[in-house]
Amino acid sequence: SRRMPKVLAVCASRSRKIPKHIVGVGFFERDYGLVGDANAGPGPNQVALIGIETHRKLRRNERVPIDVGELGENLLTQGLNSRRLRLGTRLRVGDVVLEVSQLGLDNRERAERLVLGKGERLDDVVYCIVRREGYIKAGDKIEVLKYREVPHHDAGVSKDEVHRIQ
Repeated sequence: SRRMPKVLAVCASRSRKIPKHIVGVGFFERDYGLVGDANAGPGPNQVALIGIETHRKLRRNERVPIDVGELGENLLTQGLNSRRLRLGTRLRVGDVVLEVSQLGLDNRERAERLVLGKGERLDDVVYCIVRREGYIKAGDKIEVLKYREVPHHDAGVSKDEVHRIQ
């Protein structure tokens, strides 16, 4: 059987500037995000998931070392294929249920990152909202739950991209 995706690290930052730093365990509040993280709050981008695979790809392409948290992720994951997720997909991580709310960066975030000198195209970033609150820690498994149809946000997912990930 295929190994289940898992969380390698939980990361937070008190300021909106990246990088985030590793915290051992985080409390993810419903409709808010990771308590103590500057990016948490109501709205579609409460929790950011980025795979260790993206870190490795950027390291290869950009030839620069990238530390955990440097890309702004709250959850550094392993084995989660973002290409197979859709808006509305639910993920069970530890006790927490997350719902995918955005795939890839929207144009505003891209512009912000360019200003910060972070021009990487993070198409593999997955943003979620917290549907069921609880704690997440490194080592927690990520279970992909059934897909629910939801209206698409305008947030940077074109029809093209939606077609590509289906």
